[in-house]
Amino acid sequence: PVDPARYTIPDYASIQQRAAVETTDPLVMVVAGAGAGKTWTITERIRMLTLGCSVVPSSILALSFTNAAADEIRDRNPGIESKTIARMIHEIYTHNFADQELSTMETIQNSLGIYFGPKVETDPVLSEFHRLVGKSIVKETNADIIAMSAFIERYTSEVVTILNTIGQTTLELEIILSYLLIDRLVEPYPSPAYLIIDEVQDNSAFQFVYAMRYAAK
Repeated sequence: PVDPARYTIPDYASIQQRAAVETTDPLVMVVAGAGAGKTWTITERIRMLTLGCSVVPSSILALSFTNAAADEIRDRNPGIESKTIARMIHEIYTHNFADQELSTMETIQNSLGIYFGPKVETDPVLSEFHRLVGKSIVKETNADIIAMSAFIERYTSEVVTILNTIGQTTLELEIILSYLLIDRLVEPYPSPAYLIIDEVQDNSAFQFVYAMRYAAK
């Protein structure tokens, strides 16, 4: 319950903004056009939680798909966690696979040949992984990402072993593995009690799907 002595929503809030700020529903989606006041609504929602409901600011995580949006929310709401989904995935991944350095697909492909030699041609898993990495180098399309994801889902432990051996990964591989292993990966910080996702229209499909699965977790 909101303590009216500590917080009341400004009178100039629209009916829709008031509903978004004050709702007690566990899951809420807000759709609005540019300039409609989405960031103000998010900020006011956070004020309502922290002031009116005495929620600890650090238990609120705001996720955005752009650095600019994440920085704006952080500047308006000191004390809360605000970051891009890509950054959160990278932090969780590196916490669990500290020996893997961020690299490129081209370097991954070259390293496979250096570390595994002829096995790249004879081992079926290595051979297919090498081929998929090569396709991503030429021109990464949605079809290529889906193919890589399906392959890693089938050979998750083998791919993790390969990447640990060469000590490298890429942002694309991080997000696929983080999605597939989301229930097993240890987070480097406490899980938030409140999750706010901003600027959903700027997302990539994989980041959006990851965010929904993270929310479910």
